Amino acid sequence: MIRLSELEAKIEGQAPKKSAARQISDFYFEPKSFEKNGKLYEQLGVKQFKKKLIQALDIIHGKENNYYRRRYNEVRSKPTLLSLSGGMRCAELLHLALEFVFAYAALDYADKGDYFYASLSGAAGIVNTYLLILQRYNRFRVYDLIDKMKQIER
Repeated sequence: MIRLSELEAKIEGQAPKKSAARQISDFYFEPKSFEKNGKLYEQLGVKQFKKKLIQALDIIHGKENNYYRRRYNEVRSKPTLLSLSGGMRCAELLHLALEFVFAYAALDYADKGDYFYASLSGAAGIVNTYLLILQRYNRFRVYDLIDKMKQIER
């Protein structure tokens, strides 16, 4: 599996320069062995969640809009896939940060005895967990597509 920084460097024709922060980032975002085929996430229901999410977005934005489907069904080039992958990394980091916010809020409300808001925060955290998983699931699929494009070019 090729890392994003390596692909960026190859497209730009440069040797990759890796700072400590970039090495940590690459390690976090590198596909883990249990994630590579996506079966774990599929067993956790990520495909069903994705379908329901798209249906909800169609209701919110209007069925005719179909922005989300159209955006991800376009033909992709390597630079476009790299850009998409970078955006997915940012979205994943946002959802990771939100995990801590929801966990803190749930614990804080529970500590104060406000169990209604504690349960709402917990539920938001669960939904956010699925959004985080969806980001990882989709990003690894994009990485696989980039790898296949590289093999075809050879």
